Amino acid sequence: MRKTMGSKMKIEIPVGKGRPTKPTQSAKLSNELGIIAVNFLSLPNKWKELTREDKDAALIRCHEKFEIDLDEHYVKDSCEDILKNRSRQWRYKLKQLFESARLEEEARKIEVPELTRENWNKLCDMWADPEKHKNLKME
Repeated sequence: MRKTMGSKMKIEIPVGKGRPTKPTQSAKLSNELGIIAVNFLSLPNKWKELTREDKDAALIRCHEKFEIDLDEHYVKDSCEDILKNRSRQWRYKLKQLFESARLEEEARKIEVPELTRENWNKLCDMWADPEKHKNLKME
């Protein structure tokens, strides 16, 4: 992420664009936010359930990697939107992994290196509960 001079990569998000316009910046930012989503965010069922503190901590991690102006509301909103999408993609991949098992007991035995056993079991509980499944389809 650091250029040869030892400085952080500058990420510029123009007003109204939602993402950096330079492909390298966009790719690096998206990749980094994906890593943060997988390794540092808890996995709520919905993005709105994530606490403000968790979101801010994720943005601080991003700021540690890049020179990015998170004081601008549109930059912060753009980063949160990318983070939300990457988090949703991660949950989707985990649900596919859960559904790949023939039985719930087999699914619970799956090892997911990025998750603790407790967090994986919470997700399995959520996906295995027929009442929750019915409610999610209605939303």
